[in-house]
Amino acid sequence: MANYVVGSLLHTKDGRKIGNAIIAGMKTGTDREQFYDVVTDFGNRVVFNLAELIELFHPPERVTTFTNWALDRLNKRETNGN
Repeated sequence: MANYVVGSLLHTKDGRKIGNAIIAGMKTGTDREQFYDVVTDFGNRVVFNLAELIELFHPPERVTTFTNWALDRLNKRETNGN
């Protein structure tokens, strides 16, 4: 099974549902279920459980810091004129 940790880069399986994203935080629910705070390339914040991550995203292969990820997004927007 893939390692879902803070900073994991998430590549979408279906861009019509959600864009690429990063895991920005993690928390454990009252029944010990793990929840993941996810931020999309577009800037939306969503909380998913593991089953939802597996359904929407390919298994993560890379990990970065949230700061590096955000700066990369900013640079791409400036380059594209957005």
